[in-house]
Amino acid sequence: MFVGIEITSRSVRAVRRAGRRPGAGDCTAERTLPPGEGGVPAQAIRELLDGLGASDATVGVAVPSAWCHFRTVCFPYRRAGRVERTAAYALEGRIPGPVESFVIEPAGPLRAAGENGSRLLVAACARDRIKA
Repeated sequence: MFVGIEITSRSVRAVRRAGRRPGAGDCTAERTLPPGEGGVPAQAIRELLDGLGASDATVGVAVPSAWCHFRTVCFPYRRAGRVERTAAYALEGRIPGPVESFVIEPAGPLRAAGENGSRLLVAACARDRIKA
């Protein structure tokens, strides 16, 4: 079982998939958020998971882009593994806080830049906000 969650400024939506393909065990749920609630809708997410009978499911969450900082980082090399290991450090001083307090993920493919370099669009989201 897998649950996907989408958080918007107005609602929280969830879909439960019983298997890899659409089937009889799939279902959806939505909870409208009160205007101005702001913050992290942890209670709404908990209620959706319980309502879907998925409190122990693997969960994927799509967070609002407003929660993230998007940056393009450049590297003097192209090896994907090396870029992955050093991407967080390339953001030092470019996001509001220490890189260790953010979840940093690629937001696009690794692209060639110059003769031997590369660039990558990344998204950095505060760990505290995602954890909550």
